[in-house]
Amino acid sequence: MRFKFSWTHKRVAFIVFALIATLFLKYKYHHWKNYIDNNKEKEIKVGLACRTFHGDELRLKNILLATYEMFVNPKVYPLTLILDGGSPRDKEMGDRIKFLYKSLGIRIVYEPIPINITIPDDKNSPDRRSHFGYNLQQWSTFHFDRYFNNDIDIIGVADVDTAFFAYLSHESFLNAFKMIKVPHSFDRFFYNDNAAIKGNSFMETMHVDIFPVFFYRNSFAKVRQYLKEIWKTDSFDKAFEKFAYFPYSQFNILYNCLIKLQPESYEFVSHLSKTSFKISVATHSTFNSYVDFRTGCCLTHSICCNHNSQIHYLDILRYNNAETTWRNNITLAESYYNLTKMYLKT
Repeated sequence: MRFKFSWTHKRVAFIVFALIATLFLKYKYHHWKNYIDNNKEKEIKVGLACRTFHGDELRLKNILLATYEMFVNPKVYPLTLILDGGSPRDKEMGDRIKFLYKSLGIRIVYEPIPINITIPDDKNSPDRRSHFGYNLQQWSTFHFDRYFNNDIDIIGVADVDTAFFAYLSHESFLNAFKMIKVPHSFDRFFYNDNAAIKGNSFMETMHVDIFPVFFYRNSFAKVRQYLKEIWKTDSFDKAFEKFAYFPYSQFNILYNCLIKLQPESYEFVSHLSKTSFKISVATHSTFNSYVDFRTGCCLTHSICCNHNSQIHYLDILRYNNAETTWRNNITLAESYYNLTKMYLKT
């Protein structure tokens, strides 16, 4: 049983705008043709990943792929879709996506349903986090490194309803020391995160709703090994069986392990920090309005500028569920959009 998506007027409004803007960009000019690679993007290779299934095809096309085409350079951030390997309908969906979005070069991977692990599935629970499909997606996230070659250094995780509203660049998620910036707050923990890591979670990284969620590719194996050891099991999957029966966040589990395992690779940025900030280029579509996309199109591609984009251009400095210290820092926002225009030669 999968969680069913319900439409809202707000989502419909921005989806309609996203589709129109994407068509404009696609057919009027190829908006990545003059892209300038910077040194950081040549040195550090990044791939994006999304785990989904055929039931989410409409959301995938209308939200993630529509805004990915608008604000992400597929040459620099190629997208991999991970689908159910044993599903004929997923295979049909994968074929459609490859045909319809041929210019984006989307890679399709079919993940076999695991046979040596019991994925939690409480069909009677009203909480979607207890259903098989949701837990399968969570389990899959811990194994994302297996779907990328060694030439990929960093993996950015997106959901089907991840909506980009500003240009994605390495500067939006890496600091000067090539550490991944991880936005976090200190509230709204999933109560089972502590049980999963057998300790206290230091931070909440899920409900800030900043996407993509970035990890160094070698981090996944380190966390799997760590959880296997602290649960004293033969494999990570057996450890997963033990903690996955109650609500948890795979992102919180990963990051709260990595703060111990790879502190040199991650900079954890509090929404209360006065010295360090994290640019937000995408979030769940629930928190966007079509005005956000119009602002992004105007400031990134110089189209759709027939409104006051100044009102919303500071949204790249927000966390959705927590007011940030630098929420109204005009200089930071202006610097990032100026960087965008330099890359795109607009």
